[in-house]
Amino acid sequence: MLKLNISKCKVMSVGRNLDKTYAYDLRQDYRVISLERVEDIRDLGVSIDERLSFPDNIHDKINKAYAMLGVIKKL
Repeated sequence: MLKLNISKCKVMSVGRNLDKTYAYDLRQDYRVISLERVEDIRDLGVSIDERLSFPDNIHDKINKAYAMLGVIKKL
């Protein structure tokens, strides 16, 4: 049976009319563990938020490009 790393499991709801009071529980090893709810998450190197927009991801990519430009200018 596959064991999940609970510290890496998070819940993010996507949509318009969401009930954010609902708690998601996970049962593992005869324990009930409540999962952490987040408003934005990074998955496969892409940051997205509840509205499926990714301005944080765009800012990260722009900052990396400026950093590379600074390295190139120093040469």
